[in-house]
Amino acid sequence: MSIILDALKKAQQQRKQPAPEVPFAPPGPKKRQRMLVYGILLVCVIVVFGYLFIPAFHKPKQFAVPAAPPAPPKQQVAKAETPLPKPVAVTAKAAEVVKKEPAKKAQAPVRKTGEMKRDESPVKDEGAVTRATESEKVNILYNEAQEALRAGRTNEAKRIYLSILAAWPNHVEALNNLGVIAVQEGDSKGALFYFKKILEIRKGYPKAYNNIGLVMMSEGDKGLAEEYFRKAIVMEPDSIEPYLNLAALLRNDGRLDEASRLLGIPIEKKVRNPALFLSYAIIQDKAGKTEEAVRYYRQYLSAVKSSEARKEVIERLRLLEENRNPERR
Repeated sequence: MSIILDALKKAQQQRKQPAPEVPFAPPGPKKRQRMLVYGILLVCVIVVFGYLFIPAFHKPKQFAVPAAPPAPPKQQVAKAETPLPKPVAVTAKAAEVVKKEPAKKAQAPVRKTGEMKRDESPVKDEGAVTRATESEKVNILYNEAQEALRAGRTNEAKRIYLSILAAWPNHVEALNNLGVIAVQEGDSKGALFYFKKILEIRKGYPKAYNNIGLVMMSEGDKGLAEEYFRKAIVMEPDSIEPYLNLAALLRNDGRLDEASRLLGIPIEKKVRNPALFLSYAIIQDKAGKTEEAVRYYRQYLSAVKSSEARKEVIERLRLLEENRNPERR
C-alpha cells in the first residue's frame, strides 16, 4: 500500500514541475509545398470572388486609339459663276432739237433729258453647269422678260420681273427695269422704291444713283438731282449717262461754263458718243461759241445715221454757217 502511495506522490510532484522545453523544428519541404499550393488556391478564390461580385471588374477595358493623321487640305476649285448682265443706266435721249424760228434767229437746239433706258442686256449662261438650278431658272425668266419688253409687252415683262424677285429678291437688274417701267407709267414713288431698294442691296451701284437723279429732276428737286448725278459720276467715271444728265441740268439752269467743263472731261478722254457731241454742241451754241458748236454738230452728224435725228441738226448747222458767212445767203 505504501508503495502505491509513494508512486502516487511522486507522480503528483512531477506534474507540478514545468515541462521541459522542446526545441522548434522548421517545417519540412513537403509542408512548404503544401503551404504554397494553399496560398495560390486562396489567391485564385479571391480573384474569382472579386470578378463575380465587384462591378468594377466587369467594365470593358478602353484602349487608347491613335489619332488619325490630318487629312490633306482640299484644293478649292473656283466655280464658274454666271455673270449677271451689265446694267445699263438711264440715259438721255439721243437728240431732240427745236425748229428754227421764222426770223431765223441763231437758237440752239434743246436736248431733253430724263428719258430712261431699261437694261436690255440678256443674262449669259457661261458656267451654267456649276450654278444652282434656281439661279438658272432666274436667268431664263430674266431673258424672257427682256424679250417681252423688246416686243412691247410691258405688263408681261413686269409680271416676270416680279416673279424673279420672289425667287431672288436681290436681282438688281430686275429691280432697275421695274423702276424704269414705273417711271414710264408715271409712278415716281414706285420708281424711287425700286431704285432705293437697289442701294440697300448694293450701295456702290452707280446706275441707281443716276436713275434717282433723273426722278428727282423730273420732280423739280434740282439740288438733290445734282447730288445723285455727281455721286454716280464719282462711282463710275467712265459711264457717259450721268455726265449727260448733269450737263443738261446745269445747262437748263444757265450754268453753261460748268456744263462745258463737265462734258470736257469725257471729250478729253476721246469718248465717241453721239449724245455727248450733241450736248456739248448745244452748250457751245447757247454760250455763243459758234466755231465749237459747228464743229461738234458736225461730229454728231458723222456719228448718227438716222435721218429723223439728223434733220433738225442739219437745219441748225445751216443757220449757224449762214450767220457766220453772210455772203452764202
